[in-house]
Amino acid sequence: MKYASVFNTRNRPVLQTKTLHGHVAVDFCFAMDSLEIDVDGLTADELLYELSYRGIKGMEGKSDDELRCILRPLLKLERVNKTFSYPAYVVDPVEELEEEIEHKRITPLRILNYTECIVPQLNNTQFQMHFRIQKQTLSKLVPIINQQIEKSDLGRPRNDIEKQLLAVLWLLATPDSSVGERFNMVKASLSNSFTLIINALNNIAPNIISWPTFDKIPDVIQGFHRISGVNNVVGAIDGTLIPIKAPVVDPEVYITRKSNYAMTLQAVCISNLKFTNCFMGYPGSVSDTRIFRNSTLYKKCMENPRTLFPNEHLFIIGDKAYPIFEWCIPPYIDRGTLTHDQRNFNKKISQTRQVIERAFALLFDRL
Repeated sequence: MKYASVFNTRNRPVLQTKTLHGHVAVDFCFAMDSLEIDVDGLTADELLYELSYRGIKGMEGKSDDELRCILRPLLKLERVNKTFSYPAYVVDPVEELEEEIEHKRITPLRILNYTECIVPQLNNTQFQMHFRIQKQTLSKLVPIINQQIEKSDLGRPRNDIEKQLLAVLWLLATPDSSVGERFNMVKASLSNSFTLIINALNNIAPNIISWPTFDKIPDVIQGFHRISGVNNVVGAIDGTLIPIKAPVVDPEVYITRKSNYAMTLQAVCISNLKFTNCFMGYPGSVSDTRIFRNSTLYKKCMENPRTLFPNEHLFIIGDKAYPIFEWCIPPYIDRGTLTHDQRNFNKKISQTRQVIERAFALLFDRL
């Protein structure tokens, strides 16, 4: 609450203003002749400017608008015979001051009912361009996200889940400062929605990014076989760099060979470009081999490969950075001595493994 009062200190008129920003005392005991202010014909606003330029105590650095906003509602200046009288009281200054501040307040422009009126009119291509997912995917996600959020609901009022999800997807796809205005959300609300939605997506990720079950493995094998004729492949593995801002702690270890800051994402996908395993967290300077040997996929397979590969004939394929195992097959390293069959094998592996490159390209197209 703001308040103001004018009182006398040793018979000198003083204006005292208290706001949330602190206590400001302004001494108006100026001798007009010593300040050489010609009051003849001056309006109240013009006098305020003259006083501000003379260095009113506590008002240094304030703009003209700020001075007028603070002083004009409080001073009841009356010109009497070319002089100004200073009353010992102020009539209802709070109401006048708040009205003027409210008048000067800038309200951000927001788009009303964008989610309700505009989004439903977008066709599939426009919708995917803006939100990087299809409309049917959104329809499936909303009830799942809603269920996740209800588990952690603290009873506070919140925006519609679909609106929050769309705002976060837009922010992830096309980061800009107008997301709040587009979805009619204040920054604090958008920030809370971002945390809420991301946590919910992380919680459901293991159900979406999952290894093929036993009954689906034949379809996965058939999908890879149609690409290059190689049998028993259940996945293609590779790593890619995800650009990030320079971390505060040990930023040098995140610098890649291209002198960018990044983290490494290791992923496995099947022939339809769906990710079935992801592992992330290592800095961009760490090699794919080291990341692979520290991944959960490697540890599970070393403990018991049959948990992911039901029989010894199944395997994943990778590039030459990955070691050779019964369940992981990279191409032959070409040192100029490869046979015709070995070169043909490398060609088939390369044709089959391109699905992971396409999956990464699709992922980056959505970022």
